[in-house]
Amino acid sequence: MSYFLSSLNRMFVFNGRARRLEFWWYFLICVDLFAVWALILMACGVFSSRASFLSSEYLIAIPLVPFYMAFFSLMVRRSHDMGYSGWLVVAFALLLAAGFLALYYASKMSYFPLLFPLFLAFGLKRGQRAPNKYGEAPPMLFFRPKKPAAAL
Repeated sequence: MSYFLSSLNRMFVFNGRARRLEFWWYFLICVDLFAVWALILMACGVFSSRASFLSSEYLIAIPLVPFYMAFFSLMVRRSHDMGYSGWLVVAFALLLAAGFLALYYASKMSYFPLLFPLFLAFGLKRGQRAPNKYGEAPPMLFFRPKKPAAAL
């Protein structure tokens, strides 16, 4: 959870580096939050046949915008960890946006299957262990349990 909160706190930080673990924790928690948000909207009847365009698609996307922005900055820091420029992420985001537009307006899957391996590369490729031009290697966050209080 600390990786997720760390990424949210650094939403507008595009310099530095991010570990694979931070990337995957943030991604998994965002998927869970999206699923919970979709379930809440389903329980409220937003996805019913009588729901309008404004009440269904925008209600899904608008509250998640801060999470998208934090994920974008996390991907930039992740590319820095691998030694690549952050502009690679901008190109990836433009391809993704064009794919969504093609899917929405033309109902064609276009090149979405080709983008999935690129996404996996961000999460699976090991970062550089040594310092690079984007900074030192990111520190590892550890979860240390608190020691129990001594019994009286």
